[in-house]
Amino acid sequence: MKYTTNDLSKILGVSGNTIRRYDEMGYLAGSRNEDNGYREFFNEDVERLMYVTKYRKEDLSHEQIASLFKSSPEEVVKTLSEKRDEIKKKLRYYEAVDHLLKDDISLMKLARENMGGLLRQDCQPMHFIRYMIRGTLIMDKKRSKLLTDFMNRCPEFYYMYLFEKQDLENGIPFCSSGIGSNTIMTEKYGYDISEDVEFYESRPCILRFVKAPMDAGEQGMETGGPVWYDVYGKVLDYMNKNSLKLAGDVMALKIGSFYENGSLMQYQLFHYPIEEK
Repeated sequence: MKYTTNDLSKILGVSGNTIRRYDEMGYLAGSRNEDNGYREFFNEDVERLMYVTKYRKEDLSHEQIASLFKSSPEEVVKTLSEKRDEIKKKLRYYEAVDHLLKDDISLMKLARENMGGLLRQDCQPMHFIRYMIRGTLIMDKKRSKLLTDFMNRCPEFYYMYLFEKQDLENGIPFCSSGIGSNTIMTEKYGYDISEDVEFYESRPCILRFVKAPMDAGEQGMETGGPVWYDVYGKVLDYMNKNSLKLAGDVMALKIGSFYENGSLMQYQLFHYPIEEK
């Protein structure tokens, strides 16, 4: 049986231009009708394009598909197996993205419901890398590669701040910046922890959600100032009333940004390690 370009287009549910493109790519073995000048195709062409459609749904490139039509059964199995491995890798990545989105949604809701409140519980252990320490950029080639590898290998990470205990207690306006992820995630994705990756151990903490402008860090953290009081002073008041003291560096995770009253704002989750006085 003979088929026109229009016939193939209807059978496969694609445009005539796609059929002509497939013809130019060498998928089809049709011939030109000398009477009317139109291309004519055969059952073999229909079946071949069915395979092209199927393989395209399997995310194979046209180069791979053309190669499959010239491959042995063993080579076909090898190509399809490699594509399956690639798809499984993508699925693992999208599972991670889904998990991260789920966490972000949950944290955004918690932040809205608990803004300014104080929660007492153990924090999760974290691995983190700083690119700025106490206001000084430290991005040499080694650390730049370390940071990039961390983000690529461990998709579930957070932008973070670190306020060193002695600086908070002395009212010094310094903080460090970097990225971090809890140890469950670094282990899940097989991230190789090097000596430059720091560790924030699990311990009793006060957790507090803070809403702040995106440029809050530029407003200064001098003792008694509004930023210092919001970051540390309110919690210090609580600790003094409950015979507690700061037991380590304070970590803040940025969990979401949004627009409010003409300004770009952000939610942050602060972790204040505590112990009895």
